[in-house]
Amino acid sequence: MATKKKKSTVSKVEKVEKPVIASKIEVPVGKESVVQSPEDIKAEAKAEVLEEMVGTGEIQEVRFVKSKVPRSEYFADLYNARPKVIATWATEDGEMAGTAEPVKMNGAVAWIPKGVSVLVPDVVAKSFKRYIKITGSVGEDIPNMRGGMGIGIGKDDKDLKQALNL
Repeated sequence: MATKKKKSTVSKVEKVEKPVIASKIEVPVGKESVVQSPEDIKAEAKAEVLEEMVGTGEIQEVRFVKSKVPRSEYFADLYNARPKVIATWATEDGEMAGTAEPVKMNGAVAWIPKGVSVLVPDVVAKSFKRYIKITGSVGEDIPNMRGGMGIGIGKDDKDLKQALNL
C-alpha cells in the first residue's frame, strides 16, 4: 500500500526591506536645486511657525535686559541667544493670569507674565519646572506639632493660621 506524501502548503515568505529615509532632500528653488537635510527643514519650519505666532501676538517673546549687576549685559545677550520654547509659568492660588513678575538670572532680568504662554529661552522653561517642584516640597522634612512631617496649612489648622497671621 503506497501512501501519498502531502505536499507542504507553506508559502515562501518574502523578505520585506525597511524603507530608507533620505538623509538629504533636494528642494527645487528657481532654476537650481538646494540639498537640505530633514533637520534643516524641521528647524526652518519651526522658525517660520514661531515667527508667525510672535508676529500675530498669539505668543509674546520674553527678552532679558541688563541690570546694575556687573556682567548682566553679557548674560542677557547669552539668554536671548538661547533656543526658545513655549512655556507657561503657573499661577498660584488667588493670582490673576497675566501678572508679570521679574525673573533674575545672573543679573539679567526679564518680566514674565504668569499663567500665559510665552516664548522663553529653554533654560527659563526648565527653571519653571524646578520652581514648581521646589515650592511643592518645601518644609516636607520639618517635623510638625501633629506628629507628622511637613508644614502644610489645612482648613482645620485654625491655631497655625492664627500664629502665621493668615
